[in-house]
Order: sequence, then structure tokens, then C-alpha cells
Amino acid sequence: MGSNKRLDRLREKLCEDNLDAILVSSSENRRYLSGFTGSAGFLLISQKEALLATDFRYLEQAAQQSPEFQIKPIRGRFDWFPDLTYGMEAKRVGFDCAHMTVDTLSAFNSSLDKANRSIKPTLVSTKGFVDGLRVIKDSSELNSLAKAVEIADQALD
Repeated sequence: MGSNKRLDRLREKLCEDNLDAILVSSSENRRYLSGFTGSAGFLLISQKEALLATDFRYLEQAAQQSPEFQIKPIRGRFDWFPDLTYGMEAKRVGFDCAHMTVDTLSAFNSSLDKANRSIKPTLVSTKGFVDGLRVIKDSSELNSLAKAVEIADQALD
């Protein structure tokens, strides 16, 4: 699937943007980076760690589809978030403002406030952080695109 190269490119971008971690909420970007096709979950990726937080319905699927990620079971609330960011020692955590509602962002910030830790991570708005990586296709994606074009041509003939 090429996830290692994708994570490497993402981690380079974390450095360029002066971020300690990125919180990925969009299903497309979650799938692109981890291979996980479930409808619920978040990725939290730092220089050293790659975590997939999802609810109990998807734990087995997540383990199968995302072997490079540590799977963290979560419930509907966001109380899992502070522990994971503190465990990563993440002070600046990016999120894509185009993929997160104001209400969800508020819930993440509220979970950080309720954790009552001496150092609170800052959520930093980004736009197109992972989308920009998806524009550059790796060899397996190019092969899939070529095959899709071939099938479409055959169907039209």
C-alpha cells in the first residue's frame, strides 16, 4: 500500500510546518495514510508514533487494515485525546480546518481543558495538510489509475 512512504512524507511535512503531531479526521485522509476503511476514527501521528483511535466496532478491522498503526479503542467522547497527545509529548497538534467542524474542534479543546495538565497542547489549524500529499501519486496508485483507464476504455469499446 505504500504507507511507510506516506508516513515518511507526512513526517517531513510536520517538521516543515513546525508541528509535533497531526490529527487526521477525514475518512479519505485516514484511509490514504493508514489503509483503514471504517467509517469512524481519528489518526494521531507524530515523528515516532502512528495511532488509530476508533470505537469497538472496528478494532479487528483496524488491526488488519492498519498494521503500522497502534490501535486505540475509544468511545464517542474525546477524553482519550489528552492522554494520547501527552504520551506523544505533542505541544503543537495540527488539524485540517476543512475537515473538522467547529463543534468537534470545541470538543477536542474542551477535553484538553478538562484534563487539567500543566502543559496543554495547542491545536493548530492547517488546510490541505494531507490532501496536498495525496496529489503526488506513488507507483501503486499510478498502476491502479492506468488499470482503471484500461477498463474504462474496454467498457466504452
